[in-house]
Amino acid sequence: KKRASVELKKLIALELFREGAISMGKGAEIAGMCIADFMDLTAQKEIPLHYTEEDLQEDMKWARGVMK
Repeated sequence: KKRASVELKKLIALELFREGAISMGKGAEIAGMCIADFMDLTAQKEIPLHYTEEDLQEDMKWARGVMK
């Protein structure tokens, strides 16, 4: 049951990222993964990276919050 919940979070994060609704950092957070692992997951699922300057800013803001 817990595994299904984890997989569902990953699928939701992937779809939101695919649609451009969230950044890489937010996708990783939703999926419960580090950004590097989420990037690997997007590559495995053949989801293109649409990483913009705005995404970078949002991810930096997210990272600062995590490091507090």
